[in-house]
Amino acid sequence: MKFKVLAKSGEEKVIDFVPKHIINAGYTGRDQAAVQAHIDELKEEGIPAPDKTPVYFVKFIDKITQSGGFEVLDETDHSGEAEFSLFFDKDEIYVGVGSTIPTANLRLWTYQRQNRYIPIPSARNFGS
Repeated sequence: MKFKVLAKSGEEKVIDFVPKHIINAGYTGRDQAAVQAHIDELKEEGIPAPDKTPVYFVKFIDKITQSGGFEVLDETDHSGEAEFSLFFDKDEIYVGVGSTIPTANLRLWTYQRQNRYIPIPSARNFGS
């Protein structure tokens, strides 16, 4: 994967990045009352609450994508959630924009399982 990096100094460079591990963090947020409200909302849909938060989801490496689109189950069965992404490379930490795509029909198949199979869109530009 190639990313354009904008450093604090204003310098731009392109890096090649090869992911070795992908982990999504779920049920995160500064406002823990809002996180709990989201958990309660999901419980009403029959989705079990996590034992603790945040929850970490290990993803398959081939699920990260920079493509302009990808196939979904149907056009009403998903919602994109913009997320920040952290990429670690040796001594560098890059900050980018990514997304998670929760799928309502798969939610009942546990978040842990569904999150392995859903693509992870990622921006092509980072900050460091």
